[in-house]
Amino acid sequence: MKIIILLIAIINIPVIALNAQEKIDIVYIANDGFLISGRSQKILIDALPNNSFGEYDVPSDKLREQITEGRPPFGKIDMCLVTHMHGDHFYGPYINGFMKIHKETQFVSSPQVNEQLSRESTSGKKIITVDQKLGSITDTIIANIPLKIYRTKHAGDSTGNLAVNLAYLMTVDNFKVLHIGDGPFTYNRPEFENFHLEKEHIDILFLDDFGFTEDARIYINEVIKPRYIIAMHISLKELETELKKFHEVFPNSFVYERPMESKTFSK
Repeated sequence: MKIIILLIAIINIPVIALNAQEKIDIVYIANDGFLISGRSQKILIDALPNNSFGEYDVPSDKLREQITEGRPPFGKIDMCLVTHMHGDHFYGPYINGFMKIHKETQFVSSPQVNEQLSRESTSGKKIITVDQKLGSITDTIIANIPLKIYRTKHAGDSTGNLAVNLAYLMTVDNFKVLHIGDGPFTYNRPEFENFHLEKEHIDILFLDDFGFTEDARIYINEVIKPRYIIAMHISLKELETELKKFHEVFPNSFVYERPMESKTFSK
């Protein structure tokens, strides 16, 4: 009997080890900015803004220096993504400083964003410009990370041209992570239906805290069906009220309450 028990334990070890690997860490930076870390890959998204518009988080000078200089946990960033050009998501001089130091990082964004980067910071660097039509999809691999890029309309922009918004679907360690920037489903239902996100089996959805409608709630909960939802773009003026509302609409949601707060997500 002891031999049988030992054999069962040995057989189960690889299974336990495999399951233990299926997790990723996500660190909140500010507003829509996050660090997404897998076993060997790191992605920064919307992490270096400079404008709070009097409502949202921006990184402190100390945190910005930590990111720029690559101090833990910001060493060896494989990819840096920016959803759109607004100052609560992106500031060119901060990215310029970051790219001068992080020679390993591939930077990805729209022409509106990339044209604001200096020649000095981008010379010889891996700067990728995604120029695509509204409602279209770019399916690619960057820095060994599978990436689908969707162009959507920014909230309140009926043309989709004033501020080009890119949503990113990243595959990190078998997790599918979707960050929609400021292109909520309320304003982009036809575009998102064309993307067929119900086929993607999304694990984590970063979702802006505005533009909620009952129709959007149904679409997210019954069509996309993300395993987890992370709240972002929450106004600090009405933080407690907004957090309560978000949890009521999406019971499977997570809310970060302070910069550098880290959460681990597992399958």
